[in-house]
Amino acid sequence: MASRSADVDEWGIPDWRKAEDYGVNYWWDKNRWRWEFTRRRDDYRRDFQLAFNGRSERPEDIDPEIAMIIAEMFPRCRAFPFFHTDAFKYKLQEFFDPIISDWAGCGPIWRSGMILGGINGCDYRITESGEIINFEAPHLTSLTFDLSLPLGPQLVEAKKELEELYNEYWYDEENDCMKDIKNVKHHPEKWFTYIRLLDARAAGASLAEMAEILPATMARRDARAAGNVLEQAKAQAFRF
Repeated sequence: MASRSADVDEWGIPDWRKAEDYGVNYWWDKNRWRWEFTRRRDDYRRDFQLAFNGRSERPEDIDPEIAMIIAEMFPRCRAFPFFHTDAFKYKLQEFFDPIISDWAGCGPIWRSGMILGGINGCDYRITESGEIINFEAPHLTSLTFDLSLPLGPQLVEAKKELEELYNEYWYDEENDCMKDIKNVKHHPEKWFTYIRLLDARAAGASLAEMAEILPATMARRDARAAGNVLEQAKAQAFRF
């Protein structure tokens, strides 16, 4: 009869001969199944062990309160989830101890493949001589997508990350609130009229003359209305 593998003790793997040792798995989601397969991979175990042995942070360096919580929830846990670039090979944000089967809703955290470049991006301009000059642009960010992985989860994560950065960008720290963000509404159906009014202004036409080309659908077509639409036209030029 085959003896129990050392994996049972070292990696927290149930006795394969006893189905009941695996517990109830009908409620496992896709991520749980993914973890159960990943933590059984020889390369993952090897890379985890190398990263764990080589990391500078030791278990005793963890906050005592956090360490106590970990000890209570996961008594066999040898390492709190820690950052290491080798974890990226397995599409994980951090290395999770493969001895733990169920992380009770706190992980593992899988990378979708989308990488956020963070705020304070980089823009460029071209000089008259053709030289490209790069400069910092605090309002820009960048996203990188992994085309070897499904785009759906990456787009979902991208939307979430962008919304968080958007809120961060518009946050008013001095008043501890969000700034009043004006949602700019574009009206492409008006653009042709806008262009004509801008040209009319450049030609020196009066507002009364501009009123003559206002759409017939407008309630008013006088100089005052022409002035209002002209202001909208001038504003539109800065909204792209």
